Amino acid sequence: MSYILTLTTESYLLTGSGEGGVLIDADVVFHRTGFPMIPARRIKGMLKESLEEVMEIAGKTETDIKAVVAALFGESGKTTYQGKLLLHNLLLPEWEQIAKEVSENKMYPGFQSDFIKEYFTAEIQQTAIGREGKEGEIEGVAKKRSLRNYRVIKPGFTFDGFIETTPPLSEEEDGLLRRAVHNLRYAGTRRNRGFGKVKCKLSSPLPSQAAQGRSNSVSFVSDKLDLTITTLSPVVLAEQLGEQNTVFTRKYISGNQLRGLLANTFIRRKGLTPLNAHLDSDFFDVFLSGKVHFGNAVYRKAKPIPLHLHKYKVDENKPVISVFAKGEPDNDITKSVGKSGVIRNNKILTDGFEPKTTFNFHNSRPNRAAGRSTDNDAETGIFYYESLNEGQAFQGEITGDASVISKLRNLLSSDFRARLGRSRSAQYGRVLVSLEAAQISGVSDSLSAGKYVMTLQSPLILLNENGYPAPTVTVLQKALSAIFGNEITVEEGRVAAAFTYVEQFNAIWQAKSDKIPAFKEGSSFLIHLPEIKKAPTQLGESVDQGFGRVMFDLYKPEARYEHEVSVKNHQCIEGKTDDTVNTSHPVLTKIKEAFEQEREGLDVKSLAINTAQKAKHLNNHLIGRMERLFEHSGSANGIFEWIKETHGKPAGDALRKADLVDYDHKFNLKPHDKIGNDWRLQKLYWTTFFQTLRKKNKADGKQ
Repeated sequence: MSYILTLTTESYLLTGSGEGGVLIDADVVFHRTGFPMIPARRIKGMLKESLEEVMEIAGKTETDIKAVVAALFGESGKTTYQGKLLLHNLLLPEWEQIAKEVSENKMYPGFQSDFIKEYFTAEIQQTAIGREGKEGEIEGVAKKRSLRNYRVIKPGFTFDGFIETTPPLSEEEDGLLRRAVHNLRYAGTRRNRGFGKVKCKLSSPLPSQAAQGRSNSVSFVSDKLDLTITTLSPVVLAEQLGEQNTVFTRKYISGNQLRGLLANTFIRRKGLTPLNAHLDSDFFDVFLSGKVHFGNAVYRKAKPIPLHLHKYKVDENKPVISVFAKGEPDNDITKSVGKSGVIRNNKILTDGFEPKTTFNFHNSRPNRAAGRSTDNDAETGIFYYESLNEGQAFQGEITGDASVISKLRNLLSSDFRARLGRSRSAQYGRVLVSLEAAQISGVSDSLSAGKYVMTLQSPLILLNENGYPAPTVTVLQKALSAIFGNEITVEEGRVAAAFTYVEQFNAIWQAKSDKIPAFKEGSSFLIHLPEIKKAPTQLGESVDQGFGRVMFDLYKPEARYEHEVSVKNHQCIEGKTDDTVNTSHPVLTKIKEAFEQEREGLDVKSLAINTAQKAKHLNNHLIGRMERLFEHSGSANGIFEWIKETHGKPAGDALRKADLVDYDHKFNLKPHDKIGNDWRLQKLYWTTFFQTLRKKNKADGKQ
């Protein structure tokens, strides 16, 4: 089951991102398009705190409170999440339609990130006031260096998102969740300083999104499945790269992670448990017997560029060559092209073949009591998550015995939703999995005798005669010879390889494996092969988890490649007409109107400034009176009435000498055809006009 949580801002809201800038000390969290959002991890923490308050008001004991909170939100510090609630980010209503229309009109300047942020947010400044008796402070005067600038979400905006439940909540838990939502009236930072007043409501339970998808209509038999995993929310595929407070994400979905995702879905569909799943014969055949090979899922079908392909460091206009064919006396320094991409018609394409990621700031605070200082709390921490952006598709394949694969495919639907990666309970991890049948013989095309470049498509794990991992050329030659039945040698000096360490995580044992040394993907080896009818596509250990994928290419020493890097122009097109911007969502229509008004206002201000620069002198006292007059007038009638009263008085004479009042003592409110009868633009024009006159007087030394 799932609920829809709706939150409406009733005052300025600061859901802190943990980051700031040169001009902003604390900023809100934005989607990469510029629209504000409320992260699910913030919602989870606030609902958890609200639930504790509700149960305390009801007189529940601390033991009862901890039990209910653990059942709904899981226990802090546990390796796996056991709570019933899965929370999504809160975004604007009908977010998918908004994102689609913005994408279609992304070149329109009004839909650029900075203007969208300006539409939804405001900047607020606050200072701390000194208290009597405090050293270095003056009572009633702002403390030194205490000025803070906050960017906050404006009141009146609504956000919504799903709260999924696995398994469904009991009647008592449903009631507690509803009361916790109703009790959630303040959110975000500085809610004891006037910020963060919100109104929340929870919809009736809906069918779970996880159950949606195309079901199987016919029996299925095939030895290959084409797989597509589309991210529906940011996904964190944790990879530790040295920075202790930052969790980076892997840029592809490994075969081991794919196997775990499908295994969890298989367990739920068959009504098994993780502890006894291995006793089920179907589960054992699909996931534990090694009969099914789960390949890595990569973005846009990108492949690692072979490491033997190098470009020149000094002159990058030279063609890319193979270092296997680099002759002497060519002493120019080269470097590997690296990255991932595709090679088409002797062109190496790498731009756009790496998935987009985003960094998000998080903090952990075990005691969320309002106002509590956590300066000395050893358990409090801050960290960053790098995540794959939503809306990106990763393709892979599952191969193996047709009868075993059919068990997997016939139990799962063609499309189904699942959760993948870290922090799946809140904000991250929602994906859509699509499985399609494809026929395959299990091997690559036949190869004629000759020289071939063998390139690794995934890390290669090799074991020596003693059973230990040993990524060496000697062990590789033995492994190739065993597969082909002939002695295979790697040509001396024709190796372009790199090394890496692979590490797996076992969810049942709740432990990581040892770090296993392996040849890195992209490593290339020049080998001599006899005529082969069925060349393998996999080599080494753990091939069922996506390791050891290889590809053979006929060696062409004369081949030259062009590294094509396209630079996309993301600049907006100025002067784009309204007819080319198609929006139907009310929010986008309002943003568009606000942008047009601002652009129109800038034109009016420019006109007023240019006119004021040529205008006659007017003293500052009268300028101030005119500024206040326009500021407080709701229509042109107020201006006309005041002008009449100045007839024959010094103010009226001064205005007439400045050519602002004609001889009939009427004020000209239409200084230009662009302004017309629009009072908003007239008011903006004259306010800017008199402000410019004041600045002109100051520059000229006049009063």
